[in-house]
Amino acid sequence: MVEDFRPKEEIAVEKRAQSPLDPDDEKMAKQLVVFVEKAVDIARTKSDWKSDPEHQELEREIQEIGEKLCSEGGNDRMLLIFYRYVLLGGGRRILELFWNGICGWMY
Repeated sequence: MVEDFRPKEEIAVEKRAQSPLDPDDEKMAKQLVVFVEKAVDIARTKSDWKSDPEHQELEREIQEIGEKLCSEGGNDRMLLIFYRYVLLGGGRRILELFWNGICGWMY
């Protein structure tokens, strides 16, 4: 048996994210899946992906979503969208890299 040592509040947020969220939050979670997937595809196919304009734009969009969530709900809202994004098929560590430093988010 595995014991979950996360705070009870975080476990509750993850459980809440297992159902569709309000339309704005659901839209952001889905956008993140698309944006992160595109950014990863660019990184896989281009050796100079860090300087690729499309990758830079995607990175900016992903970070802006994180900043918006932080300013309009703090870490709790970011966490909710994060767990929904993961449930929709997004890669956890990749989004953590993009959000590193936003609202105290740490990779």
